Amino acid sequence: MFVCNQLSQLVGQTLKNVVKPPLQLTLAIIKPDVCKDPNRLNAIKNMIKINGFYFIRSLMTRMSELEAKDFYSEHKDKFFYWRLVSFMSSGVISCHILAKHNAITEWR
Repeated sequence: MFVCNQLSQLVGQTLKNVVKPPLQLTLAIIKPDVCKDPNRLNAIKNMIKINGFYFIRSLMTRMSELEAKDFYSEHKDKFFYWRLVSFMSSGVISCHILAKHNAITEWR
């Protein structure tokens, strides 16, 4: 019985090292004030890479006020909602789909 337990533990440890959980995807939006400065934007992207995230897709775009209202609608009743909508629709944003094991928790 002892040998079986040891083998079971060894196999379990080996599988943990070999079988990795699937990558999770998460969304990163870099705000307009950062996107105005290419050096700051590149520094942030480099930090994202250094922290083990993979860039799956990236897009520089501008969020309209209507899109910002819709995207942040969960905050509609909060005091900062209109300021957030105004800020996020004020200029170009950098959107990224990122991948990593446990990406959602790691990104927060």
